[in-house]
Amino acid sequence: MKGAGLLLGFAVCTLLGNFFFKRGAGEIASLAFGWDMAGVVVKSANAWAGALFYGFAAAFWFLALSVVPMNLAITVSACVYVFVVLLAFFIFREPIPLMRWAGIGLIFVGIVFVGRTV
Repeated sequence: MKGAGLLLGFAVCTLLGNFFFKRGAGEIASLAFGWDMAGVVVKSANAWAGALFYGFAAAFWFLALSVVPMNLAITVSACVYVFVVLLAFFIFREPIPLMRWAGIGLIFVGIVFVGRTV
């Protein structure tokens, strides 16, 4: 049960890191690559929040690997792919082609199969 909580913490923090990085990327989308862009990124609360959540995700991952076999942990961590696509679709209104939905569905089915072996 401890391992499941750690993997969930990893997934949630990774999802939040992606969310804040995407919002931060919107702040620089119209800028040319260079020092102006770097200055906006360094001052961006979204970029800092994303980096912080990725740091938390790394800590959760490290702790999870101390109690969960790596072959199981890495498979379960694939749920992040499913959640990130849902985030992109529902929050950022990004179009998701049918083929990508099919791939995400296969990933989800794979996670369920692996979960049944525990």
